[in-house]
Formats: sequence, C-alpha cells, structure tokens
Amino acid sequence: MIGVGHVVVSELLGETQGLLEPSRFARYGRGELHPTRKSPLPAELNS
Repeated sequence: MIGVGHVVVSELLGETQGLLEPSRFARYGRGELHPTRKSPLPAELNS
C-alpha cells in the first residue's frame, strides 16, 4: 500500500506515472479500451 500511495502522491505533484495510465478516463476518449473477451467468465472457469 505504501508503494501505491507513493505513485499517487507523485502523480498529484505533477509527475506523470505510467502505472496509472490504464486507469485514466482520457483513454476512453482516445478509444484505448481493454481487450474484449468472448466469455464473461475467467478462462479457468470456462472448462
């Protein structure tokens, strides 16, 4: 948790953090969505 807090604080202080990129709302505007799946279940539950 301390590591996550450090990343968030660095971001709030103006240092862009690549680890937070998948969580940015701006990616929806750019069309960078997560890959789609053919099944709503995790692969290990499909067998």
